[in-house]
Amino acid sequence: MSTPPILILAEGELLQRVIVRFLVGEQFARNQLLVASTSAEATRMLAARTFSLVLISACSIDQHSWVKKIRSVSRSTPIFALHLTKSLGVQEQMVAAGAQGVFSWRCSWEEILEGVHEVLAERVCLPEQLLHYSNDQKRNSVSADPITRLSPREQEVFGLIGKGIISKQIAGQLHISPKSVETYRAMIKKKLNLSSGAQLITAAVSHALENT
Repeated sequence: MSTPPILILAEGELLQRVIVRFLVGEQFARNQLLVASTSAEATRMLAARTFSLVLISACSIDQHSWVKKIRSVSRSTPIFALHLTKSLGVQEQMVAAGAQGVFSWRCSWEEILEGVHEVLAERVCLPEQLLHYSNDQKRNSVSADPITRLSPREQEVFGLIGKGIISKQIAGQLHISPKSVETYRAMIKKKLNLSSGAQLITAAVSHALENT
């Protein structure tokens, strides 16, 4: 079975060419890279076929809104955002909207490529600076529902754990590998400050009971 293509949602033909040339130079086949110029075009393409990744980049458009629109169409397709903003708050908004990777154009090509591969492998990949900012924000928001710290996919996994479903069955339901499920479980434990699998199950079941 062939790997689904990558969808590049980028503002302007020049930016699209730069991204395509970079990815082709790193062993991605040109026919595996499809391009969209608007979020409306991208959502139509996502509704019509499966993609392994959506790579979003823009100079003047609010990328946070683009991430939200893509996530509203597909809850499972990994999203990687390349941005120019210096605001860690804006970058955090992209993560909250559903991006698994958020990198600046100021990063090296090697760092960006590593991030793309990490997100393609269904792993969250964020710069250290943004991770520190996210942790500080969470410590300052003690009244917020801790479940909102989780990405949409992590919330899906957390909800299935709360229903008593084991990792192998979760993998089957979400069409991902058991290894990916274990990665999500580890991320959930880290974000919710849980130290064991037993604590994770207890938290998931309690949350499920509270919301029934």
